[in-house]
Formats: sequence, structure tokens, C-alpha cells
Amino acid sequence: MDFRKIAAVLIVLLVATPALAFEGLQKNNKGTAISLYDATVPFEFDAKWRLSTLMNEPVKNLVIRWEFPFGAEIVGENLTSFENYKTSFPIQDLPKSIQDTIRLYDVKVKVGFSQFSGQGRLSSADVIFDAGIPSKPGKKWGFNASGSPAWEKFAMRPGNNGFLSMKDAQSFLKNKKLYSVWAHNVSAKVTLGEALRWLRKKSDKAPLEYMLKGARKHLSVIKKYAGLPIEDIKLEFEILENQLDRASNMDALDHVREKLIVSLENLKEGVPDRYLVPTLKKEYEAEKLETAQWVDTQVAQLNKSIKNFKKDNKKYTHWLDRKNVELANASDQRKARLSKLNLAPEQQTNGKLWGYKAKGHDEWVVAPRYLSAGRFNSADLANVILTSEKRYVNVKKGGRCGSKTYWEKMNVTYYKHVNIDKSGNQVGDANWRSARTRSSLVLCSKRS
Repeated sequence: MDFRKIAAVLIVLLVATPALAFEGLQKNNKGTAISLYDATVPFEFDAKWRLSTLMNEPVKNLVIRWEFPFGAEIVGENLTSFENYKTSFPIQDLPKSIQDTIRLYDVKVKVGFSQFSGQGRLSSADVIFDAGIPSKPGKKWGFNASGSPAWEKFAMRPGNNGFLSMKDAQSFLKNKKLYSVWAHNVSAKVTLGEALRWLRKKSDKAPLEYMLKGARKHLSVIKKYAGLPIEDIKLEFEILENQLDRASNMDALDHVREKLIVSLENLKEGVPDRYLVPTLKKEYEAEKLETAQWVDTQVAQLNKSIKNFKKDNKKYTHWLDRKNVELANASDQRKARLSKLNLAPEQQTNGKLWGYKAKGHDEWVVAPRYLSAGRFNSADLANVILTSEKRYVNVKKGGRCGSKTYWEKMNVTYYKHVNIDKSGNQVGDANWRSARTRSSLVLCSKRS
């Protein structure tokens, strides 16, 4: 066992993320999501969280971005008819269109927080977050709106030993040395209906077995009413039957399916009238139709069971509709509360960053994270500077008082400006621009 690798993993999970005004990011977390059909998938996620207060009420928010780990598999019972894939199937082997139907939802994440003292890290509290609406697997963060639970339901004692009292929860949130040290999912659901339906359909031998049985019935009808030799075509179906029995993967099964479809189409055309006994033609047509209907009925029953996998897609759609309404209401309530506040920009006492506080209150409403911050206008928007960078650009100089103009390469500082609302959310696109400098007054002497 390589203890160095284990130590590296522990460092990733346990390195404390400093809480800048109670914000943080926990990376490389692992979770498991379960579907309506008890099949599960593993996932990895990063969690971006925020804790704060607004007018003495607790506020929490968390979003995740997630993806499948390398070699991730769907795990369940009787996923396919193949022995090697009965209890697991690699997600990467699903068609891309099927992979795109897999969604996480109803995700709960527990984040553990610690505080530092002279004796080192002390356990403080755990907070359970609803992750809102996760995006597709990839680099995009999900969507969520801040929630404001009661103080008595805000934070838990470590080890799931009940909630902190209002007094203890307020004390916990006021701690200026708060760090997030780990995160893991408490629960998560996943839509696997389309994936499981595809696996069942692509691996199920039963429809092909019914088709072969129907073909044998049809051959007996031909022999009965036309008296034609059927040995060659019977042998062809027997070969397909043996190949179907030996098929141990989807490619082999697809090969049998393709050949069987062609053979059945040829058989479906029936026997030309010139080979039929005229007095038996009606009986032949009736039995041929009965056989075809029997096959269609059996296959339809199998398809009906496969359609049951659509239940979790419906459940996800209903959940998504309810969650969108819930988040929209939470967002509207927060905006309504914020619109009543007179927010003013303020710089950190022992720092260079700017944030916003409500007049008459000491708590940060928008955490200090800007290089510069303007005042909010009548539309409740303020212009802030997120970051800056140096660029070497050609600057046009001269041209005053009749002098020639020329270009000079200069190191110019550009600033990233954005508009934010009173929640600190960016509104519209960012734009980069350099600081404007006022030209010095130049007096030109007038020649006589």
C-alpha cells in the first residue's frame, strides 16, 4: 500500500479553505446517486458554499459542478441478460445521446466546518445544504437561490447529534476563523430510466426468441398449406437460434437481430399464390395473420415493460418544475428584502477589498471581494471592479499644438468591470477598460 498516495488524498480532502466572509470551495468530493429503480452511479463534485446573515437572519447557499469519475459504472440488479454485465455497466460504453439523459437532482450536501484556536483546529458544526438544480456533468456550476432557515434549523452538532440552539448557531456564524474542511453528499437522486431502458432493449433476447418461435409457426403453416420444402430456410433459423443462445454481448446480439429481421421480412411476404392450393388459400392467409399478430403481441408486451423506465423521467420533470418555482420564490423574497436596504460600499478595515453593508448594520450583505465598488442606482445595480491585469498596448501620443502623432508601446492596466445586484450576483456581461487619465493642460504659444 502506497501511504504517500493516501496522504495526498487526505490532504486534498482536509486542507482548510479559508472562509472569506464565510465563502468557500471544497474540491474533489465523492458521492453516490440512486435512481427510482435502485440502480446507482458514482459521481465526483466540487461544492461552492456561502454562509451569511441578512438583517440578523441566517442565509445559506451552495452550488455544485459534477462529473463521472474515470471508469464509472451503473450498478444494479439484472441490468442486462449478459453474465458479465448483470450487475454493472460502464457509463462510457453508453451512446452519447443516452449519457446526456443522466441527470442528478435533489442533491443534499453536508459541509463540515472547524474553527482555529491556539490549540489548533477545533470541531465546530456541520451544515446541510440543498444543492439547487445541478447542471449537466462538466465544468458548469448549477443554479441555486439563497435560503433562510430558522436559526434552530441552521447548523448541526458534529456527528449528526441534533441542531445547535439559536444562541450557539449565532455564535458559530460570528466566528471569524471559520474554515470548511470537508464536504460529502448526504443524498442524491439520478435519472437512469433511458440508460436502463437502452440496456434492457439492447441486451434482451426474449423479443428475438419470440420472433424465432413465430418464424417456426409460419414455416409449419407453409408446409401445411403449400406443401413446399422448408428445410433450407428452417436450417437458417436454427443457425440464428444457436447464435442467439451463444450471444454474450450487445454486438453479437445486434448481429443476430439484423440477420433475423431480414429473414423475417422475406418470410412475411408469404408464399406466392401459384404455390397455394386454391381451396386452402383463405385458411393459409388467416393462420399467417394470426401468427404475425401473436409475434406482435408478445413483442409489444416486452416493450410495455421497457416503457416503465420512463417513470423516473416524469418524476425528474415534476421535481424540476417544483424546484424552479421554489427557487424563483426564494429569489423574489430575497430581492424584496434587499431592495428595502440602503447598501453602501465599504472597504475592509485591514484589507484592500470592497463590499457592501446596510447603513446602521455591521454585517456584510455583499462580502468584500471587489477592487472597487460603486453605489447602487435606482435600478438596484452597482458597478464594481473584479480584477485587473497589465497589457502591453500601442498608445497614440502627441498631436498637441500641431506636433506630430506617434505610437508608443506602453504597459497599461485594464480593469474588469461588472454590474451586480444587491445579492452580489453579476448582471450582464463583464467589460475590460483602462483607467481614464485627464490630460494635462498644455498652453501653446501663438506665433506672430
